[in-house]
Amino acid sequence: MPELATIPDLATQAGWLPLAFLAVMGLSILAYVILDGYDLGVGMLVPFASDDDKDVMVASIGPFWDANETWLVLGIGVLLVAFPVAHGVLIAACLAAGYVLLGAAWLIVKTEGALQRRAVGLYVLAFYGLAYSLFPYLVVDRLDIWQAASAPESLLIIFWGAAVVLPVIVLYSVFAYRIFGGKARVLDYG
Repeated sequence: MPELATIPDLATQAGWLPLAFLAVMGLSILAYVILDGYDLGVGMLVPFASDDDKDVMVASIGPFWDANETWLVLGIGVLLVAFPVAHGVLIAACLAAGYVLLGAAWLIVKTEGALQRRAVGLYVLAFYGLAYSLFPYLVVDRLDIWQAASAPESLLIIFWGAAVVLPVIVLYSVFAYRIFGGKARVLDYG
């Protein structure tokens, strides 16, 4: 085990940490897009479906919606702790607006036009994802990953925390899919 005096030296020499956190953030967003893609797709297709099909479509994503959000939370959490300056800029931009629309539509899902409002939130999130970044920038032409990164000492501590938490999230996701897979049925509000 290294002596306490050498830990800051290790951290300041660890210029690879911003790249490691960019990879963790990228993989978590990729996992979210892959695992939550059908959810986003259903939300975008609902305005064009018949009333009978809408209930089946919403029921099919019910058990997985929150489980898939874990990956998005991880990605945004890494953005917050590893790249706090970029987090402030990006979250203030349009992600918050998309989730406000999305959350509000879920609360009023059975009122007139609520599913269409949910679809608007999903479109905002989809376009946000497309415009998110261009390597090595976190905010295109304004902020690259090294400018936005936390202090190397902080990144080193966070790295070891992520090394523990990431496998737990993978196991949780596999568990959720094994338990709830194939159990969707028509919604019954009565």
